[in-house]
Amino acid sequence: MRAVIRQKGCSYFALESSRQKAVTSSQLKLPSHVVGEIGQKFPLLQASFVANPVISGLPGGFPIQWENEVVGGLGIAGGHFEQDQSIGNKAIASLQPN
Repeated sequence: MRAVIRQKGCSYFALESSRQKAVTSSQLKLPSHVVGEIGQKFPLLQASFVANPVISGLPGGFPIQWENEVVGGLGIAGGHFEQDQSIGNKAIASLQPN
């Protein structure tokens, strides 16, 4: 982990959830919500995700790319999952060259 930004009052659960989303996205090279959608389509795969507590299929996780290579992950948690997704989309877009 390189950086954590935590809003005052953020729960441990949100902190851990954001970490899981970031790890999922960086290691599987997919946004975490896509991992969740894949799991819903393939129950056997979903069972393997459940067996690995680090994998998260919740919205809010994004792979960070640099020169077409995944170099890390971003995880947003603490709000409603749609808010996490929206904030993450904006953060990732801000990293893209204009």
